Amino acid sequence: MKIGIMCYPTFGGSGVVATELGKALAEKGHSVHFITYNQPVRLEHFQENVFYHEVTVADYPLFEFAPYESALTSKLVDVARFENLDLVHVHYAVPHASVAYMAKQILAEHLSADEGVCLRVHEAQDLAEYGMSAESHQGPRARH
Repeated sequence: MKIGIMCYPTFGGSGVVATELGKALAEKGHSVHFITYNQPVRLEHFQENVFYHEVTVADYPLFEFAPYESALTSKLVDVARFENLDLVHVHYAVPHASVAYMAKQILAEHLSADEGVCLRVHEAQDLAEYGMSAESHQGPRARH
């Protein structure tokens, strides 16, 4: 299979687990494509069947924060189309699940009814933690 993996590339649990999963799948002969803003820290050296696709984010002076989700969506669509991915494993829901959903909508316009990319989201702990935060329970604020 041709598998795309979106994850945070850091030493945190998500990045480590996703990277080790990808490396193990590559050892079994699958083609694994990591899609993230930096090379995952656990990809120390070249490994057969492992590919890294860097997401670059343009700096827009108008915005306080760069639009990472848009850049990641665009890169995912490109990799899915040009590498003919069979599966996309999304590790960590925010922002990867919404990115995968947007990419799936875009890809639907380019694929026939018998083609498609299967999306799988792993770990939604970030959603549970955000749901318990004070910020998530504050409603809209009225301005006077």
